Amino acid sequence: MKNKVTIEGSLAKDDDLYLDASTRILLNYGERTAYLKSDGSFKFENVSLGIHTLTASSTLHYYDVIRIDVEENANSEPSVKASLSIPGATFDRRGPDLVYPLELKARHKYDYFLPRPTFNFFDLLKNPMLLMSLFSLFMMFILPKLTANMDPEDLKELQGKQINTTPSLPDVGGGLANWLSGADSSSSPSSPKKLEKKKK
Repeated sequence: MKNKVTIEGSLAKDDDLYLDASTRILLNYGERTAYLKSDGSFKFENVSLGIHTLTASSTLHYYDVIRIDVEENANSEPSVKASLSIPGATFDRRGPDLVYPLELKARHKYDYFLPRPTFNFFDLLKNPMLLMSLFSLFMMFILPKLTANMDPEDLKELQGKQINTTPSLPDVGGGLANWLSGADSSSSPSSPKKLEKKKK
């Protein structure tokens, strides 16, 4: 048919998916679909003039999107030029040219499963609870042994510094008790101030 071409190609033979029956070849993101033949080839017939996109849809491998330019020639049949599609690029910008007929190669293989994590001793040191436990053991067992060999005068001086640097907490209970006792005494009818007024 005039002004229409046939786009053909195949999957690369070095890929373990080229004969997979679930792989489909999509033209214009699913506008037309072709399945692989037994030899791994595919074909789209009666493709009109213009710019088209072609890619392989697979559940195991990722394939690049190919740009297909079908251009009209005055003295011959329309020509087909293939190039790598650049995501986000305008239509006037083409990627690297590809050999035609197409030979699609998988970019990478999908990995749906994460490898089981192996035991790593250094990961335990990242645990804050373990670090606190190790510090407590150091203070309980190792620090007394270090201070046992110290000079008695230096040890007394160190203990005095620890006592002086220990922050003293305010006596909240005592202050509250004094406040309550002061309120009770002022509200009591037998307070000393009221007795002096009565005597006068």
